[in-house]
Amino acid sequence: MSPSSERFDALAAQWERHCEEHREASNPFVFVQHPSFESLVGLGRAALPLIIERYRHGSVFWGAALRRITGVTTF
Repeated sequence: MSPSSERFDALAAQWERHCEEHREASNPFVFVQHPSFESLVGLGRAALPLIIERYRHGSVFWGAALRRITGVTTF
């Protein structure tokens, strides 16, 4: 079952704002320790096509979501 694009888009917008607000952070964990990130990951493999699309056109932070869901560490 795929996640609704509205839910995904809302979570993605929240997380992207969070990443933008903390882009100068030296601790990379600040980007993944956010409720919207956890919710995005919680969408599971069904969200991968949506995440990959954001990763292609957005920030490298989307790689963290891909790694968390798939367990693959190189893309």
